[in-house]
Amino acid sequence: MERLVTDGRRLLFDAGCRILNGNLASQLPAQAAIQAAIDDNQDVDEAVEIELPITLPPEGEPTLELDYCGIWARGYHGHEGFVVTAGSEVRNVQTPSLRKNIKRLRADLLGRGVVVPIAGVKNRLRFQVAWPFFSAAVAAKFVTGAHVAATKWVRPRTLAPIARAE
Repeated sequence: MERLVTDGRRLLFDAGCRILNGNLASQLPAQAAIQAAIDDNQDVDEAVEIELPITLPPEGEPTLELDYCGIWARGYHGHEGFVVTAGSEVRNVQTPSLRKNIKRLRADLLGRGVVVPIAGVKNRLRFQVAWPFFSAAVAAKFVTGAHVAATKWVRPRTLAPIARAE
């Protein structure tokens, strides 16, 4: 029964239902545990250390999607930097060209529970909360696990509505 509930929660999260896994500060790990993790990892770039929760995208600011290896990830340019949304996937593979500071940041956020494994999927992780990065380029490198440019964040590909003939 526990397996059924766990899988059901994951499927609801994948479908966009955030009621069980919210993005509220009260649902995050205790602040003392986060502060202890920060104290243990002083060599991680300070540019990513901000207060949660993250605000919604600014009015009129488009949400972007990542175009790399079939990864499902969304983000937007916010006041805090480039924000990757909760539910976005992270590639679990790191290329040798990935910079050391990004590798440390990936390990740090995995340790904090910001990024968690997806049950039944070995090559992907998932953001539990929206997370700000210094820039879109840093976010792209983090999510892909490769040394890629910010140009991997593109506008969503949506089809134009078909006009109905009368």
